Amino acid sequence: MHLTKTQVQLRLSLQKGLSILVGILMAFFGPINIIYFNNPTLGCMDVIVSIFSFYCFWATINNKDKVLLHYALALVVTVSIYITAYTADFRAFSILWALSLPMVYYIMFGTRRGAFLSSIILIPSIFIINTHMVTDQFMAYRAILNYSLAHSFICFLCHLYEQQQSRNYEQLKKIALSDALTGVQNRHALEAHFCDLDKSSDRAHMLLIDIDFFKKVNDQFGHEIGDHVLVEMAECLQTYVDANNIFRLGGEEFVLLFKNHTDIEIKPKAENIRHSIEQYLFHSHNLRINITISIGVSRFLPGQSLGDFLRTADKKLYDAKSEGRNCVCI
Repeated sequence: MHLTKTQVQLRLSLQKGLSILVGILMAFFGPINIIYFNNPTLGCMDVIVSIFSFYCFWATINNKDKVLLHYALALVVTVSIYITAYTADFRAFSILWALSLPMVYYIMFGTRRGAFLSSIILIPSIFIINTHMVTDQFMAYRAILNYSLAHSFICFLCHLYEQQQSRNYEQLKKIALSDALTGVQNRHALEAHFCDLDKSSDRAHMLLIDIDFFKKVNDQFGHEIGDHVLVEMAECLQTYVDANNIFRLGGEEFVLLFKNHTDIEIKPKAENIRHSIEQYLFHSHNLRINITISIGVSRFLPGQSLGDFLRTADKKLYDAKSEGRNCVCI
């Protein structure tokens, strides 16, 4: 699954918290196992896991974190829990620490991998319970059943939480990248979209569109009518370009991106948009409003920044207005 930059940052934050927590716990149990329980092997293993966890924490805060470290940390935590559960007195119920593993997997690897890994580690848990129960076999079956139900319930809660987090993230992302009035994408979305642009191509073009004399519409009919015109304008523009390539910069300015067109091809498209808007009747509150637009067109130059790309289009838009508006300058 491809993670966005924000999701990666969230995973790194959780990774930091988990690694420091494991480091502290293992640093606590290591000396206890060595001194109190006279188990130097298990105690030394705890100390090693603690040192490695603190290293993972250090790597994360110093931007040296790698995906391999995530798996390595999850592996050493898993192995240490099961070695402890297998070698320690079963009456201490060390196996209960394995119930924390689904949370570790979901935090570090997300929903699908978390569910897969959580289902796998149920097998060694059942094996340890079955082989270490000191009472009759019937009690072992009951213990396995109860443990499996508890394990499944924790996985279910983790799964619900991750799914809800994913839905919340998508909703917040949509709000952050959408224009509240028209529903098209906003300037933040344009900046994110520009990062995915092929920086070596010169076949991308930007159409910077401005509604001519839009202030007169607001002054004559009111801002409510003006807002309706903006909404209807956004709907009209979406008939000429994919919704992922239309943006409202603010006010009455819109940006359209065309990624695979030559200079010769883009001029007729821009003229077609201008002409269609000129012929279109905007309807609102029994009013019929005619408006025109001016368009400035810029061609993307390899290595160009978004600011330069926009400035070139803005200069062409200024030229279009200087020529009397309701025209295209490229």
